[in-house]
Amino acid sequence: MRRLISTLVLVGVATASLAASVTTETFNAGANGWVGTVNLAGAWGFSAGVGGVTFSDTGFPLPDEAKLSSSPAATSGSFTGNFVAAGIEAIGIRFQAVDALPSDVQFLLSGGTSVYRRSFLSSVVQTGTWYTLVASLADAQLGGWTNLSGTLDEFQDSLTDVKSVAVRIARSGQTEQKYLMDEIFLDHLPAGAEFVLAEDEVSVRWTGLRASVVYGIESTTNLISSPWQHLDQFIATAEQQILALPKTNTAQFLRITIP
Repeated sequence: MRRLISTLVLVGVATASLAASVTTETFNAGANGWVGTVNLAGAWGFSAGVGGVTFSDTGFPLPDEAKLSSSPAATSGSFTGNFVAAGIEAIGIRFQAVDALPSDVQFLLSGGTSVYRRSFLSSVVQTGTWYTLVASLADAQLGGWTNLSGTLDEFQDSLTDVKSVAVRIARSGQTEQKYLMDEIFLDHLPAGAEFVLAEDEVSVRWTGLRASVVYGIESTTNLISSPWQHLDQFIATAEQQILALPKTNTAQFLRITIP
């Protein structure tokens, strides 16, 4: 399923810092106020800009999970407070399952009196590979969030008073297994910033991209009655990227998505 991560833009029409809006925790200074816990057997460690948890070999399968949570002081308090006022529209991590795929990997977001969960289980499909996992905060349902307490209708209100965010990892099996993170970030959503019309194509400059993230481009001719159609897919290599699309004789709306 594709998750909508940006607002709509019209082909042929150009569209156009708060410190917390582009915060990235690199763990270069260790845990930096983040708190790691393991329910049963294992430990967190931080070294050379990477945080990780190792689950111990238990001898038989046990349902165990680890959590890395922001304290009020984590990353100078950038992961708590009013996300809406700060312009924060997305949250993400760089994650690797070293030697075993997890039973689940999730974001937890606590805001106001509500708690929300976003699973990335279907996005982590190989061991030994770094994945950049991004969740939109613009809309609860389109961002793939589910409610553990409160309602989805309260999601945007909860973002005005974020108490904490956390990464939760559920182990699989009984053997020793390790999971790594080298970034947790808050950011704006990508947007179409510039359109250039040529004879046979339209070039769109997308901004606000994260390197190594897979993005999809979809189009529709009518926002009310026409379905969205997949046009293209690309892996971002920089914060800005130009994508050429075939020119049509019909005005189109575009949107950028993540799988």
